[in-house]
Amino acid sequence: MALPEGLEPIDPLTWRTIVARCLLGSAAKLVALAMANYSSPNGADVRPGVALLSKDTDLGQRTVREALAKLRRVGLVFRTFEASATGLRDMADEYQLTFPDDLESRVAMWDPKRRKITKGGAEQARPAPRTRRKRTEPPAGDAGGQPVDNSEPPATGAGGPVDNPLAPAGDAGGYPPETPPANHPKTGTEEGLPDGNHRQLMHEPPATDDRTTGISCRPPSHTPSHRPSHHANTSPYDADVEGNPAEGGRPPAERHSAGVLAALAQASGPDPAVYEDARDMLAQLPDLGGAHLAAARQALGDDASPSQIVIRAAALARGST
Repeated sequence: MALPEGLEPIDPLTWRTIVARCLLGSAAKLVALAMANYSSPNGADVRPGVALLSKDTDLGQRTVREALAKLRRVGLVFRTFEASATGLRDMADEYQLTFPDDLESRVAMWDPKRRKITKGGAEQARPAPRTRRKRTEPPAGDAGGQPVDNSEPPATGAGGPVDNPLAPAGDAGGYPPETPPANHPKTGTEEGLPDGNHRQLMHEPPATDDRTTGISCRPPSHTPSHRPSHHANTSPYDADVEGNPAEGGRPPAERHSAGVLAALAQASGPDPAVYEDARDMLAQLPDLGGAHLAAARQALGDDASPSQIVIRAAALARGST
């Protein structure tokens, strides 16, 4: 099935770097990164199925379906085969990893250095970080009242002294000086705490430094191969496909001999260093090199591999600067 205008096929390595910069929400981004594990080197043959993606991501099937719909809406995947439309409920839908030339106008994205967020060329506000609510401790003693002192009052005569602020001390009446009430908290200690308990109560968490580490993770540097997959029931990496488990259930490294792996490593193709430099250069452009990718694809033709298109697009970008 031909892709709609404005969508370009893309290899899974480059696609992962673009998805990592998009603000899609945690569920949609997790489903997207899981889908890339079942992709062919050219971004095709992605058919893990909703049930398998639900197991891989620990998300519910309804959440997985909503994430797939969001990825289709922003143009990061294109459904090339819809099993439910043909009445084949036991088969999974098939997708192609894609890159829309107007991705920045469809979804907010981090810049390559993760310093600001833009959408449609306009800078966006950063998402508010989640903060934990502070827990307030109730005051000591009875609710809404002062702590109660149950100690016995000092012994006085039958006609005890009266607290009269107007009567001067040492007056003819023989009244003693004014004394504080018996339940008044003692000075020199925190209100509501007995003598000897001078531990400071912490009502706020200690201040922390929110500086970033500055460490960034780069995608794998090897160039993807371009051999198409012709197997009907498994992905090129022998991962289980819904309804058709891979033979033996073993990882790919156990099903291929060392000779085959060595032959694949020596297969002819673009220089990995040249491809990596071209990919990193396009990632620095404001539109991720969408215009140059389209021009390179038109110049090289439909038979060109994604890595050749990336290298040609980088050459066009260097020539235009």
